[in-house]
Amino acid sequence: MKKIATIIALAFAATAITGFATEEHSTIAKHFKKDKEHVRGYMKAAMESLTPAEKEQLKAAHKKIESDPKVTEAREKVREAMREAGETKRAAMLKEDPKLEPILEKIEKAKKAHKPSAEDEMEE
Repeated sequence: MKKIATIIALAFAATAITGFATEEHSTIAKHFKKDKEHVRGYMKAAMESLTPAEKEQLKAAHKKIESDPKVTEAREKVREAMREAGETKRAAMLKEDPKLEPILEKIEKAKKAHKPSAEDEMEE
């Protein structure tokens, strides 16, 4: 359950930093990157606190629950929430400044060319 909460937090952090092109938003992006690094840091520390047997037990349990319908549904909800937040943000930005359309299209094209699949992101 903590992993899902972490995934959701990271999902919203990632959503908050994508698509922004101003200096102010660059500062926000740095803040969320720092938060993501913090999460990775404490997760690493947590994993290092486990014995090899505990790590194996956790790994086995994780493998078993990967196909659990509730887990799959929760992951899909996170993906859908991220898509919805991005669409809402984009619409609000275009309402604020319709001239951003070509800029946002350029950003979206670049993201698609360099972005790993959603499945890869969820495993991080």
